[in-house]
Amino acid sequence: MVEAFGRSAFGLIRESNDILIAPSRSSEKAPIAILAPYAEWSDASRLYAMDVETDEGFAFAGMGPVGVPFPLIGHSDAIAIGVRGEGPGGEKALDQAWAMVSSRTLEEAKRALAMGQLPSQTFLIATSAGEIYDSHEGLANPPEGILMGGAGVPQAVAMTRDLISRASTFSLESATSLAFATDVYKAETWQLRIARSAPGSEFVRMLTGWSRKAEANSRPALAFYLFKMALGGDASAIEPPQHLTEERLHAALRRAQDRFETEFPVDATYGSLFRIMREGERRSWPVGGGTAAEAGMATPRAVAFEHRGPVMVGHGGQAGVMVVLLTKPLKSVMALPFGESDSPESPHFEDQARELYSRSYTTATWFGDRKNLEKKFKDRKELVFP
Repeated sequence: MVEAFGRSAFGLIRESNDILIAPSRSSEKAPIAILAPYAEWSDASRLYAMDVETDEGFAFAGMGPVGVPFPLIGHSDAIAIGVRGEGPGGEKALDQAWAMVSSRTLEEAKRALAMGQLPSQTFLIATSAGEIYDSHEGLANPPEGILMGGAGVPQAVAMTRDLISRASTFSLESATSLAFATDVYKAETWQLRIARSAPGSEFVRMLTGWSRKAEANSRPALAFYLFKMALGGDASAIEPPQHLTEERLHAALRRAQDRFETEFPVDATYGSLFRIMREGERRSWPVGGGTAAEAGMATPRAVAFEHRGPVMVGHGGQAGVMVVLLTKPLKSVMALPFGESDSPESPHFEDQARELYSRSYTTATWFGDRKNLEKKFKDRKELVFP
């Protein structure tokens, strides 16, 4: 059963926006891997934190769906691996996956790829030796020092590329901020049009003074969403279309302001309308970023929404984010939607959901810190095989 599920497990991770940063763009002169697979949050593709450590001293930390014996995405002290691609693997898919995660060098990882058991998948690989590699393009160590998976909403990908172009180097902290960035693509073009066409009102000044970040606690981000929706047929436009008249622009601003002042509490924010929640649960949390396609809004932080009554509820997107700095000793942080446990009685049921999508929130992994990890054990089970 494990082998059978293993052949299909890689197909569950269809998209990702993984980013590899070469030592030349790293403030600590070591590669940084941002591993950000996309999946639904409440079906078989949901990812969980997993760690493997063998008696021989091998350790690998990362993420995988329930049913696989080791993480499919993650890192050892020598290599970090991200994956995307739709399609099942061959009969020896798990053998290839194990060969990859246990690789110590890029050449060993390439030999594992040559097994050909995961033909539909693309892997982004970084090593502690300073290499970054894209298996689809066969590209290693590009001169610009960046490799991107490039999956997801095109506008979000373009916004990510723009943010990368503005930074000369990245630290673990700034790479984490990049993964969770809430900058709305091309929002500045709307601000310029509004400022030129309708200066003066307090509502307009709020829109034109907005940081262009769809943070959960941002009132201007909510106002911008309402303005875009008030444009009717042009609501989904990424930039102001040439046929948009002054009269229609002013009318949309009036309608948005009316909704903002009459349909929402005085302290309403973007996160009042955009929420995340577990399936079957009533409790929800404010969320920043995501894609509101109907309003032409997209951010690097990937959350897919659907209408549920009066609110927009996130149901998928970044199924887990791991940011790895391949120094010695290695540093890595990780975040999952909601929490690491699905048991309502567990303290880890919602420990990350409280803050994860309202700001850039991650926790350090226990990789390489087994003694402190064992102090946190709540339960221990030993499986003995005959």
